[in-house]
Amino acid sequence: MGTPTSETPLAAKPAGPPGTRRVTAIVGVLSLAVFMSSLDLFIVNLAFPYIGRQYPGTSLSSLSWVLNAYTIVFAAVLVPAARPGSCRRPGPA
Repeated sequence: MGTPTSETPLAAKPAGPPGTRRVTAIVGVLSLAVFMSSLDLFIVNLAFPYIGRQYPGTSLSSLSWVLNAYTIVFAAVLVPAARPGSCRRPGPA
């Protein structure tokens, strides 16, 4: 009577709220994007000595403008790049 058989459906456990997998995927993608962005800026920082050797006579302050310009361009491109994502699913996040 109460014994499970091979015909018993395996969907006895609820899978959780319907959007749980989607939220987990979104958080994962955003975490990966933040990590890649930080890694990219870290690599530019590591390249400072090489850039300084390639351009003799440059000071540390002028090399820091390389990182500043890189970060500003990255931020300026990030905003328009997010526009297609907001157009696909309008509304508050």
